[in-house]
Amino acid sequence: MNIPTQAPSRITMRSIFNAVLDVFDLERGLLHTLVALTRRPGEAIRNYIETDRTRLSKPFRFLLLTIAVATVITHQYFNDPAVLAAFQQGFTDNYQLGTEIAGGEGEASSGKALKAMQQWNEWFNNYFNLFLLLGVPVLALSTRIMFRQPYNYAEHLVINSYVTAYLTVLYIIATPLLFLNVSFTTFSMGYAVATLIYTIFTYTQLFRVRLLTGLVKGLLANIIYILIYYIIIIIIVVAMLFSAGV
Repeated sequence: MNIPTQAPSRITMRSIFNAVLDVFDLERGLLHTLVALTRRPGEAIRNYIETDRTRLSKPFRFLLLTIAVATVITHQYFNDPAVLAAFQQGFTDNYQLGTEIAGGEGEASSGKALKAMQQWNEWFNNYFNLFLLLGVPVLALSTRIMFRQPYNYAEHLVINSYVTAYLTVLYIIATPLLFLNVSFTTFSMGYAVATLIYTIFTYTQLFRVRLLTGLVKGLLANIIYILIYYIIIIIIVVAMLFSAGV
């Protein structure tokens, strides 16, 4: 058994703080990563893949950290009684409208609508992080289809981990608007536009294509992503509602 010849240094608040920074790669990489992904995201990601992997935070660690923070904030927002009541009313109205169009009993469906809403809210809160993580491999598949060269699927996973993490940071920064009575619909539309602009800008720069080419391929990649992702989500939600007897 090897016995240390020198006693370790004393544990202090500073050493604990540095250890936390090291775990999350915050001491040297996070701020630089955010700046790089804001100013020249395509070049920064390309440099990470092809040249230097020491300057940016590691993609999957960065992604997990941002999703964890976003999950906490989302829990706080959707557990607010006023928000929950508005969401419940909207969900119930839409559920009943769909039932009536399909020829069902509108009033009889209200109990099912409430149960479905409560079940969905519980799943959304419990698995919000998984919903976000699920989007990364789907987005990677979409960009791999549209921008085939020069990267393989694993490298597209890295690319879209950075993209998703950065967009999650934007979500975290913007969420105070939700607590200032900005409607969730308005917030979602604004965030969707910002997402589209950022992804097209990043892909155009990263893959070194003309602006028009990047615009067209970026739009198509987003459309492919939305189609595949929401088909998967709908299948999962319907299966879960069915298994819950809703």
